Amino acid sequence: MFSDKLNKRRSKMKSKVFILITLPLLLLAAEWQSLNGPPAGRADDMSMGQDGGVWVIYAADRMHKLYKSTNEGEYWDSLTYLEVTKNPTCVITDENNAQIVYIGKNSTTPVWWSQNGGQTWEERSGEYPNNIT
Repeated sequence: MFSDKLNKRRSKMKSKVFILITLPLLLLAAEWQSLNGPPAGRADDMSMGQDGGVWVIYAADRMHKLYKSTNEGEYWDSLTYLEVTKNPTCVITDENNAQIVYIGKNSTTPVWWSQNGGQTWEERSGEYPNNIT
């Protein structure tokens, strides 16, 4: 009985030693790829959709700016349109038509949308027919 317990302990110890040796080696061999996120280095919200077979990514960053990438996150363009794209809190796009983009802002001007990939924007607050709140 004592030898059974000893053998189980040895087996557990061997497993732990194997994991402690193998895990760091696996982590060293792992390859990570940077997506070169928005210039602020972090996105608070992201959305993506296709535009003619090209994936377009929109990101609202921690500096409250809106960015757009048309090359899988390699490079980012800042979308600046008057005061509209300043301080977005969220962004969403149609996954089948990345030209249609919505941004949420604060409670006084909650929703704006663009039908041309962020070149121009229209308010979509709930006071108008067929708009969102």
